[in-house]
Amino acid sequence: MEFAIYRLADLLPYVKAAKVIVLDPNTLVLGNIGDLYNATLNPDDWAAMPDLCSGERPPGFPQIWYQKYMNFSREEILDQELPPGACAPAMGVILANLTHFRLNRVRRQLWQWTLINERWPLFLKGVEGVSDTLGPVTVVFHNQTTQLSPRWYARVNDESMPAAGESRPMVYHWVGSGSPLEGKSDVAKLWRHYFVPDPWGEHKLQ
Repeated sequence: MEFAIYRLADLLPYVKAAKVIVLDPNTLVLGNIGDLYNATLNPDDWAAMPDLCSGERPPGFPQIWYQKYMNFSREEILDQELPPGACAPAMGVILANLTHFRLNRVRRQLWQWTLINERWPLFLKGVEGVSDTLGPVTVVFHNQTTQLSPRWYARVNDESMPAAGESRPMVYHWVGSGSPLEGKSDVAKLWRHYFVPDPWGEHKLQ
């Protein structure tokens, strides 16, 4: 699923809708998913995403800026005129504009940066909270995204549980170790409560 955004237009060749919601497998949607679909997406932008600086996050989980995972000593990165202090996009929730994905050949651009990174260290490895795809996505989507409201994204683990009530985030993204279905925390209980059986039988309640 991590590379689904690379192949999004290919995976949905017959979808005529302009917009598609992409959710990480470890997300739990507690709000009306239709409201997310209808969230404001600027007409010229390729996608809407939250960021990794706003919204709730577990204790000890840092805010993540470009300079934490991008190698600004490389000319290829400097040429993109990326601000080192800009906040990284959160890829757990994406409202994608399929029309722009196709017209701008997003898949080709993402793979191009992935292959360049295999030859030269453009994106730093081993940074907590940073996936292998975040670097290419950051470069390709910089200045091409609408920022989703923090109400649509909260990082959670066994030690954190956003407060209930009207202000509760609409989407939880599990960033802890293991499966969110394990353990006895309030977060794990919430995941188990909304668990839908996996038709392939790979994920089961213990």
